[in-house]
Amino acid sequence: MDLLGFARNKKAKRIMKTHKDELLSIRQICDILHIGYPNRVDLDKKFPMICCFEGVFIKDCLFVHYERDEDTVAHNAMKNGARALLCSHQIGDYPCIIVDDVLKSLNRILQPMYDKIRIPTTVITGSCGKTTTKNYINCVYSSQYNTFCNVTNGNTFEYVGFEIQRFDKKAELFVQEVNESDPFNAKNASEVLKPQIACITNMDKSHIGELGSEENIMRAICDITAGMDKNGIVIINGDDPNSSKVQFSQKVIKVSIKDKTADCFADNIKSNANSLSFDLHYLDECVNITLPISGVHNIYNAQMAYVCGRIQGIPSNKIVRGLLKYKPLGFRQNTYSSFGTKIYADCYNASAKSIALSIKVIDDMKCLGKGRKIAVLGDIGEIDGFEDDIYRNIAESISNSNIDVLITYGEKSQKIHDSLTRDLVCYHENNMADLVKKIKNVHKRGDCILFKASRSMHLDVAIRKAFPYAFIKGMAPVFWIYFKWTMRTL
Repeated sequence: MDLLGFARNKKAKRIMKTHKDELLSIRQICDILHIGYPNRVDLDKKFPMICCFEGVFIKDCLFVHYERDEDTVAHNAMKNGARALLCSHQIGDYPCIIVDDVLKSLNRILQPMYDKIRIPTTVITGSCGKTTTKNYINCVYSSQYNTFCNVTNGNTFEYVGFEIQRFDKKAELFVQEVNESDPFNAKNASEVLKPQIACITNMDKSHIGELGSEENIMRAICDITAGMDKNGIVIINGDDPNSSKVQFSQKVIKVSIKDKTADCFADNIKSNANSLSFDLHYLDECVNITLPISGVHNIYNAQMAYVCGRIQGIPSNKIVRGLLKYKPLGFRQNTYSSFGTKIYADCYNASAKSIALSIKVIDDMKCLGKGRKIAVLGDIGEIDGFEDDIYRNIAESISNSNIDVLITYGEKSQKIHDSLTRDLVCYHENNMADLVKKIKNVHKRGDCILFKASRSMHLDVAIRKAFPYAFIKGMAPVFWIYFKWTMRTL
């Protein structure tokens, strides 16, 4: 059955099971894994949940203890009420389901669990833009269907395992972001979810320190198709060189703003500080779309969401209205003001590419009066061994921009200063207190300030301490949305 047929088929909707129907016992898990049963434990009592990562403990759960974890993690889980462990060796005298490879075993356990509730699934992966694209797709799907989509950026395979156990019984479509930084993350997620649609945002050098080369990055990203059948659809960025190099066995749909021969292309682009409009061409249709966000790179995210919506049979007018409902949250491409100062907070993650895009956004902003453009940039994580090239690329982006003041923060980001090819006011700080003090002393009313770094640099703390009003304004909607999501899925 094609995707549209499945989404509309009422019988398919009725076969969805309750959470209780998906639960497994030790006997069932051992049978799935073809291993012997542990002693001194009730084999047939079903677990209320398989807890897939540290910090989440449900009473009587099966806790997954990975080879990388210290045994103290398992002791803590059992102390907090876990009934048994899935692990690679015997730990203490606890009931243990012992396997050779914990991650592969978790994969095999989750597959039949999700098979019982399977609905059309869309996955999103890539070097950057995953969460934004996922949220666009969620807005589009929700215009017509009950959609299950986590509002956070939980995207590891362990998180996927957690998500499918608290599935909304009324959901008709499932949207899941998948991290590409682990060599087997996308592959494991794809084998469990068996997605009908896979969106690949781009293939850049993010996480190159972990994966070692662009070739390995491309391989890890493309593994998102491992669980797809031949009728699946892969949506790629046709303007991304690496994405265009790959041959997929599934149908490929390309989105583009440069190539008018692409399956879906955008033109007549108009961008300002608060919105973005363009004409989108797809399937002999041309629709005008307005997005409540700046940054031309967001067109790719919206194009992918539009194509996904049409595949699922959603009319163009509903898709356009769905896209209008998208709102940037927290510290992802979010713009807010603090007593005349504009703040562009995009500091949840960072790469050379995403920093260049953020600099372009701040370039297009209009400052009040004689306000200046200030970039607060921190270290980029997971690029060990490639720092010089990446920070040199960032320096090039800054040198070609209208940035007036550069403030860097961290052990590595000072490398940016060494490669600048034009004069501008520069500062560097190594601790948060000095960074906050510098921002307060340097900025003036009317300035536009970009905050961009890897999450580990905690630039959100700098925003909170330097601009408390802006922090509250930016984070209040996030807390409310996360609260509603948590209450919905408990």
